Amino acid sequence: TMMALEATEEEVNLFAAEGDVAGQVDALRLLADFYINARMYGEARSALRKALNLLAESGAIEKEVQTLLLLSHVEELLGSPTAALKVAQQALTLSKRTAESAVSA
Repeated sequence: TMMALEATEEEVNLFAAEGDVAGQVDALRLLADFYINARMYGEARSALRKALNLLAESGAIEKEVQTLLLLSHVEELLGSPTAALKVAQQALTLSKRTAESAVSA
């Protein structure tokens, strides 16, 4: 519903004001889910890209991989199979790099 969407957008802003990156990322992912369910795929892509920008510096690799995979799905829904494949490959590369460093540690 629109009220839930507006409340989630407010949460994103609140978390940003507090400097709570994890909260922002979670709220942006929730916002993307709302947009996907409403078939507002461009808005979902935008929310996910914002989340990825925040995650890039956070070290939360698992969340970053999950967000990349969701973005890949959104790109597919937008009719961009090349972009979807590129994003999925980024997720795979990041996941492999993380697994390799865990094994060598």
